[in-house]
Formats: sequence, structure tokens, C-alpha cells
Amino acid sequence: VRSIARSLEGIATMPDPEKRRVLDAMVRSAAKEEGVSAAYANFEHGEFFGASEGTPDRKPGASYFKDGAGKVVVEPAGYDASIDSSAGWYWTSLREGRECLVEPYRYVYLPGMDSILMISITVPVRLGGAVVGVAGIDVTLERLQKLTSTIQPTPGSYAILVSNAAVRAA
Repeated sequence: VRSIARSLEGIATMPDPEKRRVLDAMVRSAAKEEGVSAAYANFEHGEFFGASEGTPDRKPGASYFKDGAGKVVVEPAGYDASIDSSAGWYWTSLREGRECLVEPYRYVYLPGMDSILMISITVPVRLGGAVVGVAGIDVTLERLQKLTSTIQPTPGSYAILVSNAAVRAA
């Protein structure tokens, strides 16, 4: 996720149509990675793209997720997303200017899909030192549990993953 955020900083001076094309390709590629259920990057209006891109009260960007069959699909609202004030995945990194691991939560990408228990890993995107957006991925707890189950620091031991709120995640 850090590499996505840093790469976005590097394309900031491109014209908006070219920037949109590169952003879309980067986020779509990240969503294809094993264990990633979604990838996204959203920005404050007028800060990464020109003011004519998107709607003033929304967050332009790109968002891709895996559907129930594992196919990577675009979330159309991701291009001009309405992000409510409870969305910790966006607001923590944006307001505090730091990387964030969001506490485990359930989410449904599309109506009719089962909810997924996951965490979000987000990184602020900076331009000229100012935070202008957020890049992130969602990882299912099922994937984290599989990864954690392979860790055996000493013979007969096992690893667990506990969130900051003391939720056993894996």
C-alpha cells in the first residue's frame, strides 16, 4: 500500500486523463493480488485531480473489489465516492496523516453478496507535504488466519494476531 501511495505522489503532475488511467491501472492491479479483497485510492476534491473532476462533496478516485466468484470488478461509486464520517479507513489516515490498520469489521461490497469480515490497511497520499487522499487495501480475516497459522516461532508454539482493541483477529 505504501508503494501505491508513493507512486500516486509521483504521477500528481500528469494531466487528469492520464492520471486517471494510471491510477485505475494501479488500483486494479493491487486488487488482483492474492489475499486482497479490495484496493482503492480516494482524494479530497480538487487536491489530486483538478476541480472539474468529480463532485465537490465527494472523493474522486478508483476502487476495485473481488466479487463472490473472485473476479475483480470496478466499484463505479469509487470514481466519485461519497465517504461518510464513520469510514475509519479514509478519515484516520487523512486527518492524522499516518498509516492505519482499521479494526476488524464486516462489509458487503454489493447487495446480495455475503458480508466479509476484514481489516483495512490505509496509507495517506501526500502532495507538497499535505495529505490529499488515502490509498488502501482490504484483507479478509480468513486470509490473515491462514497466514498466521503458518507461523511457529518455536516448536509447539503458535502465533495469534490481536487488534489494538484486543480483538483476536487471527
